[in-house]
Amino acid sequence: MTNPELPLSSDTMIQLSRDIYPVVLAYCQFEGYMQYLRIQNKVILSLTPVYFNGTLLENAEYLRILRHS
Repeated sequence: MTNPELPLSSDTMIQLSRDIYPVVLAYCQFEGYMQYLRIQNKVILSLTPVYFNGTLLENAEYLRILRHS
């Protein structure tokens, strides 16, 4: 568990950002691929396209923040 009171510039938080980045990137790519399959009518999902668009935007912003950590 990471101490939530650590400053963002601490070595622990920087390493956490580096460790998290590939996981977040893979998840974002997976969601994008699922959205692509949905648009191509190759998969039926109960989630709306708006849901995917929102989460993809949120993930992209999180990736941007992690890159600058």
